Amino acid sequence: MGFFERAGRQVEKFKQTAKEVADDNADYQCQSCNARFNANDDQCPECGSKEIVSTRAGE
Repeated sequence: MGFFERAGRQVEKFKQTAKEVADDNADYQCQSCNARFNANDDQCPECGSKEIVSTRAGE
């Protein structure tokens, strides 16, 4: 396995881990597609649904 192939695999693994951590810590979730995100938008950035809920307790 070449250097660039190894580096590419490591970068992809890092990206997946970073996405999982970001999703776990997201402040909002779409009720339609279950996308998680931090911006308090009027609609989901993934599917456009307006069914957004807070993932934080008590909000």
